[in-house]
Amino acid sequence: MMQTIQNHFDDLYFTESRLGKPMVTCGNLIVPVSGVYVLQGHPLAEKGGGPFKGKLIFKSVKESYRKSSEYIGDPRKPEGFKPTEEVRDEFADNGVSHVKEFGFEGLYEDPPSWVEDWIVQAESFAFEVED
Repeated sequence: MMQTIQNHFDDLYFTESRLGKPMVTCGNLIVPVSGVYVLQGHPLAEKGGGPFKGKLIFKSVKESYRKSSEYIGDPRKPEGFKPTEEVRDEFADNGVSHVKEFGFEGLYEDPPSWVEDWIVQAESFAFEVED
């Protein structure tokens, strides 16, 4: 069963999270995620701090970009990183003018990379949590 929580983005903690391949559909960005923790004040805090698994859903996205540094060797014991690259997700101009900026980080699973400064400018945010 899934539970969808609107807003509360600032009450999520991503440093230990694992990020799946982002999907762009109908102007929305959906990022599978696991290992997300919640801070006090988040509706999920009553279930404990986490970790939680689900999808980050950004609606009516204007822009999405991130810095990604692919691990060299095993990410658990890396031998370093390949040069950092900037990745941009493509969105058609949907005329969205009232956007909020959301920023997060985590371990991208394929290829194993550290993602920092993932910035999404979108109209709204929801966290779809797997129970």
